[in-house]
Amino acid sequence: MSTRSDIVLNRICERAAEGGATEVYLFPARVPSLRLYGQIVFLVNEEVLSISLIEEIADFLLSPEEKKELEGKRQFVKVKEIGKIGGVEVRFTFEEGQLSISLKLLSRQLEDLEKIDLPSVVKNFTYLSQGVVFIAGPRDAGRSTLAASLLDYINKNQTRFIATVEEPIRYKLKSDKSVIEQREVGKDVFSFKEGISHIKRRNVDVAYISSCLEPEILEELLSLAEAGILVFTIFNAESSIKTINRIINFFPSDKKDSIRYLLADNLGGVIATRLVPKSGGAGRVRALEILPGSATVKGLIAENKISQLKNILEMGTDNAVFLDRHLSDLVSAGEITYEDGLRYSLNKDRFNSLVRR
Repeated sequence: MSTRSDIVLNRICERAAEGGATEVYLFPARVPSLRLYGQIVFLVNEEVLSISLIEEIADFLLSPEEKKELEGKRQFVKVKEIGKIGGVEVRFTFEEGQLSISLKLLSRQLEDLEKIDLPSVVKNFTYLSQGVVFIAGPRDAGRSTLAASLLDYINKNQTRFIATVEEPIRYKLKSDKSVIEQREVGKDVFSFKEGISHIKRRNVDVAYISSCLEPEILEELLSLAEAGILVFTIFNAESSIKTINRIINFFPSDKKDSIRYLLADNLGGVIATRLVPKSGGAGRVRALEILPGSATVKGLIAENKISQLKNILEMGTDNAVFLDRHLSDLVSAGEITYEDGLRYSLNKDRFNSLVRR
């Protein structure tokens, strides 16, 4: 028998999914709100949420063990199947001692790299034998979905051993032509460091590490690549050049040179992504900036000429893709509006010059 919390949660999530929202926010003493195409929208037809109802929803979503962990750590993240919606990443936090819940609606289907209209170089990353491929971009840019889609493409087209360390596992992949081992931090391993150490001891071909927020983890990923593994990871940076700079600046001055050489030797590439509202208003389209780990790119990084990577992107050297050019192409194709293209561009003047051509 459905409880009140079950009914309310399913109704709100179904409304969010039907409207194309990506996130749901449940805060005490407020009506539920959604993130719809990057904007916050309030569900004015829903009741103001009481703290007791939010706690009931938490009881419905959490096991006793998980609730105990939430009370101890004051935050908790998990992925759970909810009704007809499918997978939802649920984040529990406290504000002034009161519980709040954020839910990220995960895509029901991964992107088929054979069918969607992305630059062909994207698939090339899946055939690399080694190197680290950084998937960058802001939050709500579909980074995890893109990473899982790349792994799924490998799984369906190549015979390789894929191992992941994730927090949490957002998309459960089923072995096809490849063998897949997915481990979750907090459940299967205690930390990313332990999970990476486990990968080092296995005959792994492809690894996915869902986050690399610490210099130590980043250095471990480069070491994995140096050992002959193709590594995909999510990185917090706006663009490909900022990704390269931020990686190097993660480290103290006395290590910057050695890390730069290590990065130059083991860079698979950078994919910086955005999800831009479609011009028709239904759904979003992916816009990309792609910096391949070519000999030219690696040479510039090794020589500390990172500012010159901009020329590689703008000229499209070695199949590089400049974000502002991809956005201008989407405008020309009628997929997105000029206003949204401008809003998501990195250089407004450069974007305008590309659109006018």
